[in-house]
Amino acid sequence: MLRHIRHLLVPFLAAFLGSCGSSAESVFRPDPGDDIFDGLSYASLLTYPTTNLPFQGPNDHGEPLVFSVDAEAWQLRRVMTEEERRLSGMGGQPGFWTVQVDGMEKDLAGFPSIWHQGQMVPMRHQDDWPGAIQADILWFDRRKEVLFWWDETETALHAISGASPGNVTLQFDLLSGPQVARYEQGTDGVPALNNLVMRGDFNGVDRRCLLLPSGAQFSLPVSLQTTDSLRVSAGLPRLVLLGGGDRGDGAVFAVDVVSDGATTRAWETRVKPGEGWLDANIDLSSWTGREVTIQLVTESGFAENKTFDYGLWASLQFEGRPRTLPSRPHVILLDLDTLRADRLGVYGYSRPTSPCLDSFAGREGTVYLDAISNASWTLPATTSMLTGLAVHQHQVDRFPRKMTTDLEPLALQLSRAGYDTYGMCEGGYVMPAFGFSIGFDQYDHRARQIPQWDRALEWLDERRSENPFFLFLQTYMTHAPYAAPPEGLHEPSHYAGRLKGQVVDWSRVIGPFEAGTLRLNEADQHYIRRAYDGGVRDLDALLCDMLVEIKKRVSLDEVLLIITSDHGEELFEHGGLDHGKHLHGEVLKVPLIVRFPGQQEPRIVEAPVTTLDLVPTVLDVVGLPVPPHLPGRSLRHSLSPFRARVAEHKNGDRSIQFDGYKLIQSDAQDGEGDGSFLLFDLEADPGELIDLAAKNPTKRRALLNRMREFIQKYPEQSRVATSPTDLTDETMTTLNELGYLRDG
Repeated sequence: MLRHIRHLLVPFLAAFLGSCGSSAESVFRPDPGDDIFDGLSYASLLTYPTTNLPFQGPNDHGEPLVFSVDAEAWQLRRVMTEEERRLSGMGGQPGFWTVQVDGMEKDLAGFPSIWHQGQMVPMRHQDDWPGAIQADILWFDRRKEVLFWWDETETALHAISGASPGNVTLQFDLLSGPQVARYEQGTDGVPALNNLVMRGDFNGVDRRCLLLPSGAQFSLPVSLQTTDSLRVSAGLPRLVLLGGGDRGDGAVFAVDVVSDGATTRAWETRVKPGEGWLDANIDLSSWTGREVTIQLVTESGFAENKTFDYGLWASLQFEGRPRTLPSRPHVILLDLDTLRADRLGVYGYSRPTSPCLDSFAGREGTVYLDAISNASWTLPATTSMLTGLAVHQHQVDRFPRKMTTDLEPLALQLSRAGYDTYGMCEGGYVMPAFGFSIGFDQYDHRARQIPQWDRALEWLDERRSENPFFLFLQTYMTHAPYAAPPEGLHEPSHYAGRLKGQVVDWSRVIGPFEAGTLRLNEADQHYIRRAYDGGVRDLDALLCDMLVEIKKRVSLDEVLLIITSDHGEELFEHGGLDHGKHLHGEVLKVPLIVRFPGQQEPRIVEAPVTTLDLVPTVLDVVGLPVPPHLPGRSLRHSLSPFRARVAEHKNGDRSIQFDGYKLIQSDAQDGEGDGSFLLFDLEADPGELIDLAAKNPTKRRALLNRMREFIQKYPEQSRVATSPTDLTDETMTTLNELGYLRDG
């Protein structure tokens, strides 16, 4: 911790001492686990290319065509008329173009207008827009006088110069266009280093990285007193120019060490476009104990072609033998997606679905018997779990909204406090495309198959760091589709129905049932419940192995371990099969088992808690301040049995549980008006089957007022962001398999 405070203070102290006549500190002094990102304030760019696009012009000033994409304009989809196509460069006259867009923050409530030499270009009638928002994307870079648009028929990005002759100059494939816009800095000078920090993703491994295109040279003076190696990862995106291949010959990544005026190339490798991350550990032991300059150099390939050589440098961690234990506890958060609490033995289930988890909780865990999520499906629920914000605060409650940096997710806060951070998910709504990689040094994501948590263990094994670590692991093992039920969990079954031996998936079973085209009798429903239980037992085996392996690597006395779920699953309690449709108990009640650092005895807590309490708990335990705008509270302290807990869904649907009652408000139109209500006495009716809203209007009004007080006390924290339109086919396929794209 002290070293990270030092890295923040040294530049300010240096400036102060310099003003007093003392020499300024100008050397980064990394300890094992510190990375080059920590030392950016000491670094500089010796060289940086103007552009890595394939050629110059055409342009009146001979400047390169540079992409400058507005994130919101990127979402604007439209069809161009023949007249617009003619004036857009398919045979138009030279001149300058502008695009004016009204209502971009109102879900396309307004309409764009295109202006050419002061005259508005005729548009289609506004009535055509509902059916037209499926084709082209159009925007204009005013500074570079370039007009761009997507042509989805050709799956190409067109770039048109406003200057003569106005022809198409560059065409990229659908996925490459956004990447060029992202990587091409288009600067006439040397960019700020912070602007070059971004995320790179190859083959399902998302990492924080430094963008150094071919022709860039990065320099960092360091004092290698306690470190003897540098871990690096190098990657080069494959960007396709239509009709010309990728136009790239690869790039050379090199690390030079400058000492006593002599430059030594400590490492060099050539990376081909799109081949993935190339990992290396560079031996710096020859310079241990000395002050040197580390230079990261990206050079063109064998043909000296710099086209699209957008070199991405990741990891960049100094390593050495740890001298001390971390000053803060490690944090491990296991997110077991769609796991119901009442399907575990520790929560009273009679079937042997969770012998390992039951044993762990019974020996050394704290079991919270009354824990709920504050949303009933993955995207908003996991966003709340990792930010501590209620759904109405973060507003990540529908596709394609995403988590953003200003929400201050837990990984980002821990990373800033000196933690090494690693995350792993199985795709779907927890992908980097939805913001979940923010703050992680490395975030592995794969379409759901068999969990690959052994990769997290490999990450732990490779660490040579004095820093504490944050490990986040997510799995869909208890999420549909459910495999055929196993033998042994239930009494012998004589089921011979239509589902026997089948996987219970969305396309053949869940979707048709929800649509009313498939009827399931009691025997069919029992089969599906057994299949769900089979997934719970498989998950328990995974947890058992993981806990054993973690204990081999670190003492749990040094770890805050949290095991929970983002939401539950309805298994016909209210006539449905799935989640994300309502706010009844079966989709909100989740397991929550915590092992605090140093905990030796098991505990059972009956006080009401929520997944909003996880971030405050982590921050409290590791010694970081808990922001006052977080609705949750730390689980480390005594908890009141009288607590109002709010859960939220789309379109303003909300529920509140307080003093033994639960109110569900529906059809409130995003908070406008009262909508309709359901009221339940949870002590007399824990299954939420008997509606008392009409019979007890006093209790209904009291709970509604308490809910409104909660919403007002914790206001919105972020402007809504939408995910990029270039979601990969793998992501869309996973979302579809999980049933999340059924509504479009």
